[in-house]
Amino acid sequence: MEGAALGQYSAAAAEILASARSVLSALDWRKCGEEKGVAIFTASTGGPVNSVRGEALFPGVTLSEVVDTVNDDSARTACDPLAMSAVKKEVGKDSAGEELAVIHFKYRSPSRMVYNRDFVVLATTERTLTSAVIACKSIAYEKVPEESGFVRGELHASAFLIESVDGGVKVNYVVQADPKGWIPTFVVNVVAKDEPLVLATMRDYVVAKHAQHPP
Repeated sequence: MEGAALGQYSAAAAEILASARSVLSALDWRKCGEEKGVAIFTASTGGPVNSVRGEALFPGVTLSEVVDTVNDDSARTACDPLAMSAVKKEVGKDSAGEELAVIHFKYRSPSRMVYNRDFVVLATTERTLTSAVIACKSIAYEKVPEESGFVRGELHASAFLIESVDGGVKVNYVVQADPKGWIPTFVVNVVAKDEPLVLATMRDYVVAKHAQHPP
C-alpha cells in the first residue's frame, strides 16, 4: 500500500529518527566484549531491559550498499539466524522521498521452552551523502493480529547508524527489545548481547556481494 496510507505515521517517524540520531550520546555505553570483529556494548535505560549496541567496520563497500542491504527484507532475514521472515505490510515515502514502511518481523525462539516472537514496527530511513540512519519502533497495528505460537514483543528502539569512513563504512546497530511473555529479565539481557553479532554476518554478506558485483 503506497503513499498517503502512511501519512498518519509521519510524526511518529520523525520522533523515531530524532531518538536514533541521539542514541550514541544519550546513553552511558559500556563495552562488554568483542567478537567476530564486532565491538559489543550495553547500556541501562532505567528499565528492566538493557539496550545493546554493536559496532563494526564494513571494509571496501559503499554507504548505499549497506543501506540497501539493511532495507532489503530478504537480506535482513539471511543475516539473522533467528529471523524467520520480514514482510512489509504497507510501504510509502516520506517528504524526503525515503521509504517509510510497516514491517511484520517473525523470530524463532532460541529455546524450545519459549514461544517464537513477532514484532510489528514502523521503519524509516534518513540519509545524507556520508551517513544514514535506519530506525524502527513497535506500533499498534490492527491489520496484523497476534498469531497462535507467537508472542507479540515490543521493540522499544532499533537503529542502524551508518557512516562512510576511510576504508569502508562504519555501522552501529542499537536495539532494545522486550520479548514480553514469560522469560526472566536476566535471560533477556544475556541473550540480547548476541544480537549485535548480526553485524558480522551482514558485513560478510555485503562484502561478498560487492566483490561479486563490482560497480
